[in-house]
Amino acid sequence: ALQVASIGDSLKAIEVAERMLRDEEDRLRKTARRNLLELASGHRAAVDAVILRQLDGGDWRSIEQSIILICELRDTSRCKQLLGLLDHPQAEVHMHAAWALLDLSEPGPILDIMREKAEVWTDNLEKETKRFGKSEIIMLSLLLEAFGRHKHDQPMEMRWKSIPKTVKKM
Repeated sequence: ALQVASIGDSLKAIEVAERMLRDEEDRLRKTARRNLLELASGHRAAVDAVILRQLDGGDWRSIEQSIILICELRDTSRCKQLLGLLDHPQAEVHMHAAWALLDLSEPGPILDIMREKAEVWTDNLEKETKRFGKSEIIMLSLLLEAFGRHKHDQPMEMRWKSIPKTVKKM
């Protein structure tokens, strides 16, 4: 369906690709995202509308693919929306949101908000007030990497707090 739709009407192809973003088959979701990326060159507004609908939607698969598409399009205007997805319960969503913020963030207000979130998480890690899963640790490490990449003022205490004390190798 994706291949047939891409031959004809571009707007119809965008519509078909949008539906396929939430397919259970990973290969089809990736193909739909690549099609949207190609179609964005001629129909950016329509693809942006798809991204907006999917980020606000409830399906984690389409949210994940939309996040990747945002990075591929280098759309820094979506960073505020990505910040909100850091609290999403699905691991694939919040890890991809952190990865996208690492890739797209620039020094400024977004990085400051990322820092505030990271400070809360590292405090919770240190005080053991919340149990963190593997995906949340990965998400935090991506945010810390963003601070290093931008030479953002990051207190040394935050870095020490983020290191698990129960792992002897650390």
